[in-house]
Amino acid sequence: MTTLITLVLPIGGDAGPFNLSSNVNGYTPPFETNVSASALQAGYTTSLVPDGTTIIRVTSVGVCTNSIDITVGLTPTTTTTSSSSTSTSTSTSTSTSTSTSTSTSTSTSTSTSSSTTTTTTTTVAPTTTTTTTEEPVTLCASFTIEPVIGDLHIVDYYPCGSVVPDIIEVGPAGPSVVICAGVPLITDTHPEATIQGSPCFPPTTTTAIPTTTTTTSSPVIACVEYTVSTTSSSNQNYDYIDCFGVFIPDNSVGGVGGYDSNTFCAQEGSVDLIGIDLTLVLNGPCPT
Repeated sequence: MTTLITLVLPIGGDAGPFNLSSNVNGYTPPFETNVSASALQAGYTTSLVPDGTTIIRVTSVGVCTNSIDITVGLTPTTTTTSSSSTSTSTSTSTSTSTSTSTSTSTSTSTSTSSSTTTTTTTTVAPTTTTTTTEEPVTLCASFTIEPVIGDLHIVDYYPCGSVVPDIIEVGPAGPSVVICAGVPLITDTHPEATIQGSPCFPPTTTTAIPTTTTTTSSPVIACVEYTVSTTSSSNQNYDYIDCFGVFIPDNSVGGVGGYDSNTFCAQEGSVDLIGIDLTLVLNGPCPT
């Protein structure tokens, strides 16, 4: 099917080119590859989207390797059919004439020299058929998020009836957590430890609203380059939010018995230093 995809990149971002993939085949393989950032920013129309696609994943395959999922909206389709009727009138006297015209009725008239007239009139009303296609409703189900020994279990999801994403974290020591979320989940660090249950009650679906256009864009947030360093002989942890707004937890540096550092791109002001022996340096805008 044909779909218009528009992407707004952060100021100074170095994302792209991009591969486009569909949830119909589990995002593998992509149906479009190496689409330029400028084409997506200008609005990229593709007819290669597999039928039945509800989520398109846009993945950067250049310096940055981030990805973002875009929900596909359907445009209402209206079909109108009108019928018309044809009227034929025939008169007979000392001469014969025939005329044909288009109107909303059919009339037959016969006249003889004895002045006897018979008239039959049939009125046909126009028939209109309208078909409207609406956006599909979203299934909402319960999920049990189990702890994972030795690791933090993180799930990104849409709460039922909401278009604003949320995040849940379950520590290695538990306990398990049950949520109601839209299907499918956005991301899951340990899908094997996430158990989908029955539909949520009350209602398990959102109201379908007809739409005419769909434009999805990422927020314009300054994206800068940071360097985190340490001379500690033990691992020092830090978290940050990447240029697409994805939370990146549990990064570490150190533990080598000398100077160690990591350089990365992140949203400005989003770096959280958890270790006590860390130094953070803002290098400037991310390389293009």
